[in-house]
Amino acid sequence: MLLYLLKRIGMAILTLFVILFASYYLVWLAPGDPTKSSFFSEGGTFAIFPIKGIEASSTWGLGTWQIMFDTAMHYVLPVFCLSYAGFAGLSRYARAGMLDVIRQDYIRTARAKGLSEHTVIFKHAFRNAVLTLGGILAADLLYVMVDPRIRLEK
Repeated sequence: MLLYLLKRIGMAILTLFVILFASYYLVWLAPGDPTKSSFFSEGGTFAIFPIKGIEASSTWGLGTWQIMFDTAMHYVLPVFCLSYAGFAGLSRYARAGMLDVIRQDYIRTARAKGLSEHTVIFKHAFRNAVLTLGGILAADLLYVMVDPRIRLEK
């Protein structure tokens, strides 16, 4: 019992350090104060993402594809920030769906037939677990399309 408790505490501490380490370096990827340079934004080492605005200040002389690419690069960081929080819930639903499918009788039958674990998971279990996730994603997409609060500033 004590060994189990120490193992759980050790995993919790390890998880905490991994999250703190990852979040420390993610701060440098996000756009911050314009006076400070972020790693991937304007003024940083790899200036890929613009910090402000929805389009370039000047599109004079640019082709249609260049303007579309520039506008898409302006959307990357806001879309990432607004959708990142939903990934935790979707991963929980995916895990619960997969655990539910793995306990089914036909999965035990496939294993009893001698199929490899890879075949059982990806050809039998994953197909049926994705159905639940697809329904949740469709409901989320419908919510985003209908909800007037999602429409951000113009």
